[in-house]
Amino acid sequence: MAPINTTRLRTLAVWLLERAAQEKPGFLLAELSIALVNDDIIAPLNEQFMRHTGATDVISFLLTPPPGQERASGELVINLQRAREEAIRRRGNPNRELAWYLAHGINHLTGATDRTPAQRATMHKREKRWLNAAARAGLLAELLRAAPAAARPTKRARASRKNAP
Repeated sequence: MAPINTTRLRTLAVWLLERAAQEKPGFLLAELSIALVNDDIIAPLNEQFMRHTGATDVISFLLTPPPGQERASGELVINLQRAREEAIRRRGNPNRELAWYLAHGINHLTGATDRTPAQRATMHKREKRWLNAAARAGLLAELLRAAPAAARPTKRARASRKNAP
């Protein structure tokens, strides 16, 4: 998997949280934790907590505040493998797909749900609006860093692999 530009991801997360708070007064988290995982990690979590079989794109957890604290915390488990694969399948941008999963998870943390087609459409419209504005602000670029040059095979190495027995 490609390395993550954590600074840019954090900036986007804060920006999305601010948008969510503007649309839902009173929504304010004490903190947000983001775990970037693959299918092998998210599938058992999806089964255990969501009662769904198989991998998914993102799982959101709103954690009730401990005694003496007013604000809840949020936890997002984002499937980075799925983001990359879906971007390829849709001929899209892996940065935007990752950003979409982040926006979707934050949308769930506000209490939005996607159990019905109408609810899914409402969430999708909100997330699309957020991401279009984030793109205009330059926040979707370079969330995923390119693999280091040493990790990428050269043309000569690729050609020799093709000709190998």
